[in-house]
Amino acid sequence: MQTAEEHQKSVELCGEMASDPDGCVILVGLGINSLSMNAPLIPVVKKRLSEISLPDAKILAQNALNATSPEEVRNLIRECFPDT
Repeated sequence: MQTAEEHQKSVELCGEMASDPDGCVILVGLGINSLSMNAPLIPVVKKRLSEISLPDAKILAQNALNATSPEEVRNLIRECFPDT
């Protein structure tokens, strides 16, 4: 991500994780600039991203990187989005 920023390049991702409402928040927090997904999934992802600020997404992403298990990552996401 740092190298992409240094060279003013965007980082794009397509695939299942890009369209996952929880995964997309972490990806954006990590600095992914563009997410590609099937059109029917856009409203769900857009809604999720509107529910968190970029600084908070960055904190969540850093905490996810420091997590020691997938369950810990899921718990971090649940803390940010308790209504889901």
